[in-house]
Amino acid sequence: MEQSINFDAIPRDLKKLDQWVGWDPVFKGNGKVTKQPRNVITGGNASSTNSNTWSPFDVAAEAVESRQVHGVGLVFSKHHPLMGIDLDDCFRPNGELKSRARIVVDSVDSYTEVSPSKNGLHILCYSDDLEGMSYCKDGEELYTDSRYFTVTGEVFEGRDQINKRTKEIRGIYSELKKNAQKEQVEKLGQFKFDEKAPIIPIDELGLTDSEVAMFIAGEGVRQNKRSEDLYYLVQQMIACGANNETILTHCTNDKYFMGQVALSPSRANGSIK
Repeated sequence: MEQSINFDAIPRDLKKLDQWVGWDPVFKGNGKVTKQPRNVITGGNASSTNSNTWSPFDVAAEAVESRQVHGVGLVFSKHHPLMGIDLDDCFRPNGELKSRARIVVDSVDSYTEVSPSKNGLHILCYSDDLEGMSYCKDGEELYTDSRYFTVTGEVFEGRDQINKRTKEIRGIYSELKKNAQKEQVEKLGQFKFDEKAPIIPIDELGLTDSEVAMFIAGEGVRQNKRSEDLYYLVQQMIACGANNETILTHCTNDKYFMGQVALSPSRANGSIK
């Protein structure tokens, strides 16, 4: 996986933040590639919920230039108004944006860059009072905190300024959640468990090490956002190609932290013993 970073094009305001991590591609047995966040100071894994594993921009950039890590990434923190939207598979064969991606890019109209895959976009903007906002489905992701995005500096359509877009983000998030809820209702009662379907182990799905630790042990799970974090992990399983039987099996396993959350809705945002 080749990675070219235009450090000069990364906005100066972003370079002032101490919320940077490195990342390396991790090739899973199912052919999937995940981007594991790295602590560029210790060389170990980084966490989007542990600021002790983050670093200043210069340190992260130096780690890339010295080939200690493959690329750099920026963490969204509840203590800072920066947030992001990730759009996957958004280009047509002729290089034009697909209609849905065009709507989002033009609506937010803030710093936009091409993702490492060259077929996606990352949009960064500022927002107020939107802590805990999280969405991941059908190639669209939106986060205000507790996640990280890779950064390439490959600016798209000259959109090199980070703007405040609270109203626009509220509108996009509301639309995404409404569509997801409608789809979920339509699918209720349609699923039949196939006893012969293969059940893929949780650590072989293609999730990052951090996501596996979150699902099994609750590492990095937000105290009052457990149900949203479970939803995020399920969407990541789907993105990795997991079948419904595998997802249901893991989500009903009370040996896993997130299995407890799924089996006991009353515990979703409370204490788990």
